[in-house]
Amino acid sequence: MNTMRKAALLSVIFFGAILIARADMRAADYLTWISDHLQTVSYTVRTPRNTYAETASAKMDFDGCTVKIVEDLKTQKSFIQTTVSFNLSYLHADMIRSRPETGSGNTNVSQYFVVQLPLVGSAIDTTTFIAPDKPISEVASSTFVSLSFQDRDLADRQAQAWRDAAFACGARK
Repeated sequence: MNTMRKAALLSVIFFGAILIARADMRAADYLTWISDHLQTVSYTVRTPRNTYAETASAKMDFDGCTVKIVEDLKTQKSFIQTTVSFNLSYLHADMIRSRPETGSGNTNVSQYFVVQLPLVGSAIDTTTFIAPDKPISEVASSTFVSLSFQDRDLADRQAQAWRDAAFACGARK
């Protein structure tokens, strides 16, 4: 009887390991596609006092279900870099959305699209502002991560790929 229980337990462990490995492999496939299809987005910002160009881009690394995103924002007077890491299982996968960005209040931007990745908790991000006078770094916590895209189709496809990767890593609905 003991031998049968041990054999059953080993079988459960073996098949569980196979399922976990398959989930990581599926997540890696989605994350590779996501990484390969990140974009550099250029847009124009209009305020009551000024009009200027900005460029946003992102790079991504991943190890299993842990993702590190480095976002760069370049303006005519500064360079801002934000780095954040999180585990895909901590995403609200069913709340991942893409939306158009057009500005707010007195600030308008030429349209681009944003994919928002809402986190279950918060993640620590480090932002470095590199201006002509001196660089400043700040550490904060975020409850979401956003990525910019030039067109709606790619933003929608990215949102779906992030949902699929999060579910593959064990995110709950």
